[in-house]
Amino acid sequence: MGIFLNRKMPYRFVLDDSNYSHFSSGRVFYSAAGQPAFPVRLASEVFQRCLNILRMDGRTGPLSIFDPCCGGAYHLAVLAFLHGPEIARIAASDADPAVLQTARRNLDLLLPGGLQRRREEIKTLLDQYGKDSHCQALASIDYLQNLLDTGGNIPPVTVCFQANALDRASLQNHISGRQFDLLLTDVPYGLHSQWLLAENLQQPDTSPLYRLLEAVIPFLAPGALAAIASDKGQKAIHERYSRVERFQIGKRKIEILRLLP
Repeated sequence: MGIFLNRKMPYRFVLDDSNYSHFSSGRVFYSAAGQPAFPVRLASEVFQRCLNILRMDGRTGPLSIFDPCCGGAYHLAVLAFLHGPEIARIAASDADPAVLQTARRNLDLLLPGGLQRRREEIKTLLDQYGKDSHCQALASIDYLQNLLDTGGNIPPVTVCFQANALDRASLQNHISGRQFDLLLTDVPYGLHSQWLLAENLQQPDTSPLYRLLEAVIPFLAPGALAAIASDKGQKAIHERYSRVERFQIGKRKIEILRLLP
């Protein structure tokens, strides 16, 4: 498959700019202070591109996804609602223990009773403050519940843990023996988030992205994809991966890599 950079028509699967208000961060999904929300349309486009590539490679069945820089896991929860039947398992990790509290709450929305618990929270807020936004949030819960029901209502298995994405041993403690079809992550840009470079990980001759790609190799299935969203200044380059696609939307550059044998 050829490499290309398309700035004019980057969307191939999510062609219409739909109203994603039901998925707004902070309405039903929880938001983390200082953490930017990954755009819903872009998350869906990246996932569907990767799904299409893996299907063309002959991979069948729902995918397992790993995000080692998950932040509040908002985008992962959104993907599970939008593409539930195509996702079997989600692993989410981050070096920041505070933001993982938000990640767990978002992923819990996928579990049986998760939306109902959120409904009760919002009802309490509605009783206390009577805001229109709370009424809108309850309507969004109905919408999201319908998505789960029509999708078969079988939630993906989820795991959420603290780990440094650049430290293989840190990841190994939590996902030893597991292999994922897709690594999908929005890496730190330095504005709202930063790479955690522990002293023993300082390698001046390699970039953080290189170290991330190196660290996750044992946890990726043969031929797995790595979809990396970054700013323009970072390059997802590693000798164990080949680039499949690259495109850019706004300030985010998306690179899709395939793990080589």
